[in-house]
Amino acid sequence: MVVFLQISLVPPFPRWNAYYYHYIIKRYDRFNGLKIDHHDILTLLNKHSKDKYNILVVDAMREANKYLDKGGMQEMLKFFIFSTIIAHGDFHAKNISLIYKTNANNERQMQLAPYYDISTVGIYAKMDDNDIGMKIGSKSKKITIEDFIWLGSVFSISEDDVRSYVVELSNKFINDFMTYVDLLPKQLKSLPFYKNRYMAFDTLDVIFKKYYDKRILYINKYLLKTNKVKKDIWG
Repeated sequence: MVVFLQISLVPPFPRWNAYYYHYIIKRYDRFNGLKIDHHDILTLLNKHSKDKYNILVVDAMREANKYLDKGGMQEMLKFFIFSTIIAHGDFHAKNISLIYKTNANNERQMQLAPYYDISTVGIYAKMDDNDIGMKIGSKSKKITIEDFIWLGSVFSISEDDVRSYVVELSNKFINDFMTYVDLLPKQLKSLPFYKNRYMAFDTLDVIFKKYYDKRILYINKYLLKTNKVKKDIWG
């Protein structure tokens, strides 16, 4: 609410108040009054909205594989790795889409749409159980580098490539996340983040630091320290 007032915007919901934080994004599929066609994975699979959390990552990628080239599939895998690193526990099959490569009427080639609804549940109490919303193999938590190597193999992405993606993205998070927190204005970092109904709170920067420390433990344990590859992750 404070941010809305500071930049002279009218809040879309009058009951918004300073006790809640709001995630504001600009839509990528609107430009100068025009709507850019996009197709989310759930729609491509011809599934109902109620099924959006029940789609397996491998099935989402199989559907995308009908439309994307090899580079697009590699990029999609990297997005799932990144989402796991940040604990995108609300990731579902409507949170990733494809768009046409050009606006030509006869265009049929597609690419990944700009990413959207990227957030973590890892900063919230009692909501940090899942490392990713959609299941990789048979699980949505304690995802390992082995799981990503298996996933890559389904789409002919080499183990060496998968390992390089995991290392690259993990190190990016480890080295850069707190730098972005440090760049936040002091008035934002000092905002209270309420933890329970009794109004106990930590400041936002403290919450981010606790989240960061937990994700580092996860990354080191499950993504950077696992060497053996299982043949069947369903076992």
